[in-house]
Amino acid sequence: ARMHAAMAARRLEAGTAQTSLVEVSGIATWPIASSLRARRGPPEFQTVLPVPGPGSRCRADSGVVTSPLPSVRRLSAAKLPVASQASPKEASRNGPSAASDRLSRMPSADQSPFGMRSLSRDSELWPSGADYLSPSLRVPQGCECTLLVPRMSSKWGLSGGCGKVKIGDLSGITIFLASFSLPASETAAMLPNRDAKRLVLSSATDGRVFAFCCDESPEGDGRFASLSLNGSSGRFGVLRAQPRRACEILARSGWKAHIREAAAGRGSLSVEDEQGSTLAMAEPLAEDLSCRRVRISALVDAGLIMLAVLGADLLESAAWAEATRGPCLSTPRGPTA
Repeated sequence: ARMHAAMAARRLEAGTAQTSLVEVSGIATWPIASSLRARRGPPEFQTVLPVPGPGSRCRADSGVVTSPLPSVRRLSAAKLPVASQASPKEASRNGPSAASDRLSRMPSADQSPFGMRSLSRDSELWPSGADYLSPSLRVPQGCECTLLVPRMSSKWGLSGGCGKVKIGDLSGITIFLASFSLPASETAAMLPNRDAKRLVLSSATDGRVFAFCCDESPEGDGRFASLSLNGSSGRFGVLRAQPRRACEILARSGWKAHIREAAAGRGSLSVEDEQGSTLAMAEPLAEDLSCRRVRISALVDAGLIMLAVLGADLLESAAWAEATRGPCLSTPRGPTA
């Protein structure tokens, strides 16, 4: 494997490589690799690659790798800037993962309406003591994750009962499914059921559940609804509606983050920690207001961000308000739809 990596790097340096390259680093095996892009540099190159599905094989310069996603997009090596590649000596010393990891950090085009505005680099200092709701969905260092997330509101087609929405990358590949279940009646809503899973985030390929929300008993004066946040390792914390169209994420470890309507309004959201670092930003698509483009910064838990944004919509939505018209849950909510 080291020999293959060294040979690939040598061909890239010589500028003679004509074969297509397939991402083989740890980033390629990240569950949503197709949503990643390098965070720094000019926007001349798009180098983020989806990777093959479970058990499937693909060849990258004669090396065979397996990866978790269902499709492969290839790039011509001739389009890659030589200066960003590892030298043969470095590739040989550090192995194929190190060499391909450098490939993954090449500059890429920002296709979001935020333009080239960067998320807070302070979020790369995510507190080491903070638990992760879904550790396998942590965005790799040096990258941003961009996902298309539907808006969970009756205004955009959400109704009572059960259903599913799709979450995908910028190329339209569905990566996650978010299943939702609203209370069947006002009476049921007045008595929160902690066993009822209101939101479930799962893989679109194998059905693996990453995280889910359940009903949470209101605290304090009971004016604001809450949802518990749960991962594979158990209860993570609570998503709680706040005054002035905001929501709060409160982890059991004491870590907090806030979801607020962005200054731009119109359903734009920002997620910030207590130090004011921007962890994620979301903005409705100009061509489809029922969907948001969500940008998630490096080292941030993408599963937590997705579930929190969907949950905030659910707490705010007219469908939820109608279904939870009991005295404890009568005052919504979260960010506006």
